[in-house]
Amino acid sequence: MARRMVTLEEAAAMVTPGMAIGVSGGAAAIGLAGLLDDVRGLTVVTPVPAVAAAVVNRATVVVLVGGVRTPSGSHAGPLTRATLAQLNLDLAFVELRDPATTGDALAAQTDLALIQRATAAVCLEPATGSRPRSG
Repeated sequence: MARRMVTLEEAAAMVTPGMAIGVSGGAAAIGLAGLLDDVRGLTVVTPVPAVAAAVVNRATVVVLVGGVRTPSGSHAGPLTRATLAQLNLDLAFVELRDPATTGDALAAQTDLALIQRATAAVCLEPATGSRPRSG
């Protein structure tokens, strides 16, 4: 089954009040986090400090999952996966990462853990002018 990538605007429109969402790394993921300030009762779970920093609405609950810092700046590893295993997410938003080109297999494993904890996964279209990348 083919899956299509969604734009940031399409992704933001999928988020409704009261949701718990996971957001991976990458320029598009950071951009998405910045578009969600008007969503009431939102919880954002991320292993990426830059994504957490992009959420400026102080009423939004941000769960920054800890772990070992990867080359992309994401948190990953057994601690990250164990923490994510305890959470339930409505949606997981991931930007494509190719561990062969990014050298960040741990971040890709964390993306998979986000997807496994979500009811549905959404693939973000890379930010304009960027290629699929990590953190």
